[in-house]
Amino acid sequence: MSAYLPEEVVINILSRLPPKSLIRFKCVSKTWLFLIGTPDLISRNLINHSTLISKSEDPNSPLFFLVKATDKIDTSKHTFSFLSYDNLDPEYTSEVILNLPQPNHGLNLDIVGSSSDGLLCLCFASTIYLWDPTTGSWRQLDPQVARVPYGIHIQSKATMYLDGDFFWCATPLPLDNNEDEKIVRFDFASEVFKSTSFPDASVIGDYSSWKTTLTALNGSIAMLVYPSGKEVEMLCFDLWVLFEFGVRESWTKLIRIGPSLDLERPLGFWGYGRMFMENKEGQLVLYDPSTNTGKIFPFDGLKGSLQVALYNEFWETNEETSEEDGGEVQEEVNQ
Repeated sequence: MSAYLPEEVVINILSRLPPKSLIRFKCVSKTWLFLIGTPDLISRNLINHSTLISKSEDPNSPLFFLVKATDKIDTSKHTFSFLSYDNLDPEYTSEVILNLPQPNHGLNLDIVGSSSDGLLCLCFASTIYLWDPTTGSWRQLDPQVARVPYGIHIQSKATMYLDGDFFWCATPLPLDNNEDEKIVRFDFASEVFKSTSFPDASVIGDYSSWKTTLTALNGSIAMLVYPSGKEVEMLCFDLWVLFEFGVRESWTKLIRIGPSLDLERPLGFWGYGRMFMENKEGQLVLYDPSTNTGKIFPFDGLKGSLQVALYNEFWETNEETSEEDGGEVQEEVNQ
């Protein structure tokens, strides 16, 4: 029997292995080193199971991707579009003017995260709100919290929730030139902050010239690193994975995605190796790195305003209770 295995068979076997095994097998041969670094195998194995957050296990809970865009003319208006999780068909689009105390939210309004009961966490400047897009009700959270010793990294607005912990790219406060850029992890159960440094700048370069986006990859922290300069015409995205939080040496560069002429900002992964991106016209694109092709969705907004979040629609069995609760929430906050 021949010991030779066709390349397609080898790729099929490797695509079923966990990420840590793939990294080790890079040392087997030059052929395997090349195969493990190809977009085809990466998209089959690593990126394939990466989404913005874990999908709900409740089969009765309608699941959507919620796309936020800011109006190009009136930045106090935001369009929230809902895409079916399974097939990405546009379900419905509704223009929503948030009835919050501030008259103009503009680009400073961000989706921090979503919950399984249909609520979104929104951030405007330093004010945090919980908002139900189906009823329009909202609640402002108590601002009297302990001072967080880390700020938001100026080249990254990405945050991520994974396995009960909240992550963000951060800069220590006050600014200290001796401190490295970090990813901060907050454990909600223990209320403890932990941090780990970005990949070594001697490998990536000066972080002031790069932007970063956090995402999850098979249960590990991953970071997309890409140039921030407007003069860059053909954009490339380097995908790094952190296999052990707190150990800087466990950062591993998996693949370079691109170059792409039209894409400008990664928003997160869907599946099957494809990513949500914002192009240079401010449109939402589903990009396939293995074929370097993209599908443009009929949603756009002010450039730099697009956000994508996983959204579980909550079905309230008692409509009177839901409406009454929403009214009480708004009345309490407005007092």
